[in-house]
Amino acid sequence: DKKVNVFGNFNYNYRKLLNDLTIDRKFYNSNGQLDAGLFLFNRMLYPTHTYNSRIGVDYFAGKKTIIGILVNGFLNDQTKYVDNNSTVFGPNAVAQSYIRTNSTTIDDTKHYGINLNFKHSIDSLGQEITVDLDRAVFNKISTPQFVTGYYDLNNAPIKALYLLDGNMRGDLTIHSIKSDYTKPLKKGGKIEAGFKSSFVKADNDLKFFDKSSGTPVYETGRSNHFIYDENINAAYLSLHKEWKKIAIQFGLRAEQANIKGVQLASAEKIDTSYLRIFPSAFMTYKMHKNHEFGFSFSRRIGRPTYNQLNPFRSFIDLTSFNTGNPFLRPEFTNSFELSYTLYQKTTLSLSYSRTMDVISWIIKPINTPDGPVSVETNDNISYSDFVGLNVSNQFSPLKGWNSVTNLNIFRVIPNGVIENTQASASGIVYNINNNQSFSLPKRWSAELSLNYSGAQQSAFAYSMPQWMLSAGVQKVIMGGKSTVRFNVSDIFWRFFPRVTSTFINYQQYFTAVRDTRIASLNFIYRFGKNTVAGSRRRTTGVEEEKSRAQ
Repeated sequence: DKKVNVFGNFNYNYRKLLNDLTIDRKFYNSNGQLDAGLFLFNRMLYPTHTYNSRIGVDYFAGKKTIIGILVNGFLNDQTKYVDNNSTVFGPNAVAQSYIRTNSTTIDDTKHYGINLNFKHSIDSLGQEITVDLDRAVFNKISTPQFVTGYYDLNNAPIKALYLLDGNMRGDLTIHSIKSDYTKPLKKGGKIEAGFKSSFVKADNDLKFFDKSSGTPVYETGRSNHFIYDENINAAYLSLHKEWKKIAIQFGLRAEQANIKGVQLASAEKIDTSYLRIFPSAFMTYKMHKNHEFGFSFSRRIGRPTYNQLNPFRSFIDLTSFNTGNPFLRPEFTNSFELSYTLYQKTTLSLSYSRTMDVISWIIKPINTPDGPVSVETNDNISYSDFVGLNVSNQFSPLKGWNSVTNLNIFRVIPNGVIENTQASASGIVYNINNNQSFSLPKRWSAELSLNYSGAQQSAFAYSMPQWMLSAGVQKVIMGGKSTVRFNVSDIFWRFFPRVTSTFINYQQYFTAVRDTRIASLNFIYRFGKNTVAGSRRRTTGVEEEKSRAQ
């Protein structure tokens, strides 16, 4: 009504997901001869129930002032059923034994967030100030149970069953205050300024127990308790100005961070603080209405996610697990780009960037008292250079037929050493995205899209090409109030990773086949007044922190 606007939604989703993981792992001795190996097939089925909700209220306190509250949250209940079979090989690839692991993991994840927001329009020209206060909480409880058997080549047990139970509780709390100010300038342009302070606290407690004897025995080597505190304070100022042919934008952002963490199991500590300046500059020049040139420079930061920092071990089986790295540093990137746009339909962009302390995904070997195992984690390497050409084009071959194509050609040259292995540069990589849309008679429409990712060497891993063809058809009915849509993604089921990870004395090849081929049927019915205002805003002040929590 005149003073209050209420908006909201609720969504429920159930999916039974599939992940078929195949691993061929080889360990070599110092002479380059095969010392040991493992061939693993892992099938994971995980039915998942997800509930999402959001509700907001805007109160119009006056013609120029709006006060709002937004509450959102989700529940995610997931049970993972895993059947894992491994063949263990000795020298000369001779099979020696089998390892079979069955596991069940119940994951219960909850999140809620509350946002208080304020907007005041100082004048009718667009000068305004906004303020956001946020609190977001994530809670996760995970209870994995593993049963592992060891067998000889005749399937006779060679060890007693190993029973391992875990209990993990993770709590993440985010608080933030954020304010932005905008002032339009005469004859085009505007000034923007703002600040933000965020406070993040994570408390993750993981316990594992050996129950093989019937009496639970605390597993010190697998358990951990990690506490993490992060405070980031930032302020920015930007100027945007337009003339008849030239538009420029300059920005400056300062960020100060304080980070502390401790692994209680090992007493290892993190205590880091830094102050960084992030300048940016953008310029466009319209030489002609059909010819436009652009230049940009920016310095930005890429922070690790909270999962990438969490040192907990998530097991595929007892020979394979993934874990976070609490000592992971943020990466910093300086980027330059030149662009040319022709007829507002075709754009060519040439870019170069250098990233310091690159966060690299790796699968590497480690030695344990039970033998070598494989760990998936992240680590920093010194730097990486990126050179790329992007071509985007939009055209209509016929009336009602629109084609959009995006081609990326690039090369990545990393520099760094992990596990005595030098990071490898990629060759020239080609990625193509193409979308074809068709407007058909009688309010029918159709779409066809192709995504292709070329082969790529990425520091310590080589990824083979993968591609996806998707299609959809849509019909508008009931005088425009309803829409029926049918889509199929990844029709030929080819969009899955095939990766080889290589280190000195170690190589692993894996394929992970997932549920990417999905058919969906949608029905939409619009009712009520078309004049009702939509929600004023749908974002909060902690979107970046929430994305790092997923």
